[in-house]
Amino acid sequence: MNLNKYFSALLCLCLVALVPNLLSAQQLVNMEETWQEFLGNDKTANISKLKKPDKSQPANYIKYSLIYANTYFCGDNIESADEMLHEIEVIGKEIWDRVPGFEERYLVLKKNMEAYRALDPIWTKFINNKTSVSKEDVEEFPEAKRICERGTLCKYFYMISHDYFCQKNLEKAREVFDTRIRRLVATTFNPDDIEGLGEEVARMTKFWDAMDELTPAWEAYMETGISPGMQAEMPVIDCYVIPNMKVCILKATYDICGVGEKMLNKLKDLQRKNTSPIPSEVTDKIAFIKEEVRVIKKDLAIVNTYWKKFTQTGTLPSDVAYKYEFSCDREAEVKAYLMDGFMDPCMKGKEALKNISRVRKKYKPALASVTMSKFKELKALVTVSSGDITILNEAWEDFLPDDALSNEYDLSFDYCDKLAEIRSFIIDGTVHVCEKGLQRLDDIENVLDENEVDIDPQTQEKLDALETKSSKLNAKHDVLNKAWAYLLDNDDVSDDYEYDYEFPCNREMDVKAYLLDGYTNPCLSGKYGLKEVDKVRSKHNPKLSQETLSQIKKLKSRLSNEGGNVATLTKAWEDFVPDNKLSGEINFIFSYCDKIAECRAYIMDGTINFCKRGE
Repeated sequence: MNLNKYFSALLCLCLVALVPNLLSAQQLVNMEETWQEFLGNDKTANISKLKKPDKSQPANYIKYSLIYANTYFCGDNIESADEMLHEIEVIGKEIWDRVPGFEERYLVLKKNMEAYRALDPIWTKFINNKTSVSKEDVEEFPEAKRICERGTLCKYFYMISHDYFCQKNLEKAREVFDTRIRRLVATTFNPDDIEGLGEEVARMTKFWDAMDELTPAWEAYMETGISPGMQAEMPVIDCYVIPNMKVCILKATYDICGVGEKMLNKLKDLQRKNTSPIPSEVTDKIAFIKEEVRVIKKDLAIVNTYWKKFTQTGTLPSDVAYKYEFSCDREAEVKAYLMDGFMDPCMKGKEALKNISRVRKKYKPALASVTMSKFKELKALVTVSSGDITILNEAWEDFLPDDALSNEYDLSFDYCDKLAEIRSFIIDGTVHVCEKGLQRLDDIENVLDENEVDIDPQTQEKLDALETKSSKLNAKHDVLNKAWAYLLDNDDVSDDYEYDYEFPCNREMDVKAYLLDGYTNPCLSGKYGLKEVDKVRSKHNPKLSQETLSQIKKLKSRLSNEGGNVATLTKAWEDFVPDNKLSGEINFIFSYCDKIAECRAYIMDGTINFCKRGE
């Protein structure tokens, strides 16, 4: 037994002594595997972490230092890479020669770092003057495009792409930018870490994104002559500004009034910067925009000059001439038509007012107080031709006996004779009382507010009748709406409202009225109400709201359930009578058209649940 303990203790001591050697051996294996992987990969930049060897193991120490120098360099950490190379140089070439492949990889890294530093002056020159560095200047440093340090790669290919762009080779510039710059930026590399690079990459990215919108938009404009506009903002890259000119053209021709002059000024600035031949399609469009802006400004200046003279003196030269369409200032159109109307209110006034009405309806321009004042003044001056008055008088005579028209009449609603205008509104409002009654009363009120009109007794009588008819419609609607709202809120019908059943302007209200009848006493009037609802729907086919349809369904359900509920109660009563008990549970309903059934429900519930509800 003691002998076994002795051997066990001895074995443990041996294992403890061997562990450090085993760990050291494992580290050597890991170092060698990593070193071989490193030698086989020219651009290894993400080596798994190794435990740093002691300098007493110089061969492993320089391997470690070179691996990490390369890793730091590829990870854009130049300072740390320099520190590791310094460690290697301190140890000396004698140790390098002991490690196969070491010196070759060391010299490659040194060469790459030299390429990194060699490109820096070129980049500084480029940042100071974008056109001072050509593609050929950059390509004199071919090593720079083969190194793993992403900052150098990004600077190298950015300058290449930029030069292609300045040489108007947009296809090649885009290809280099997308396949090189965008891919680098998509990694963990941040161009903002390098002076000037982040701003350049962001600017060119924004440019190419804008080009994605510009290219199809310009093609569509060239094909159709209609600008689709341009939403994206395109940065100006001074060495080639033709794309920016196209952007300005698209924006100007899409909204000549809003940005036409602004874009024209931008185009002038771009023309001053431009060093390339401008395509004829671009120069033609610039000339077009320039002429459009010039004409717009000139035509507006002419009409505004005459308007100023007219508002100050009330007169215009006999040979006055101005245009009538001003897409950038619709109030100017109103001014032009007003001046026409004032020159001859009887002959031109009506047409002028008609044109002004069209402009106001279509474009809704804001009118200055002076313009609005002149508009009201012209309306007061305008007289209509005898033919129009004759038509109105014929319609009025036809309308008087029964408040209806036996024929169709082409009535106007804008007369210099305001009594005629009021009569026209009365006829239209009465004949179409459902659709236009209230509207025409408002129109008449506006006429009376703006003008002094002597209304004869006959016309006043018809106006009063229209007001009465419209107000009755409103009153009838109001009463029914209140009764309906009470039903929805209380599930009951109020006795406080006496409502009608005929609503020619809204047949859904007929349906609501009969539903109210049905709900007043479902046992007595429910079926009647539903029957009348069916008649209205069959005759007029009104479009019913979901709310109304729901109430129809609810009333039908209530009536259809009555028979089943009574049968259930009768069966329960037969079970209850012998011993005043129920053999099963029942959900009591206490509302029946059959009042005996209702009493039985209360008796059973009161008896069975006497302590709770017996009294």
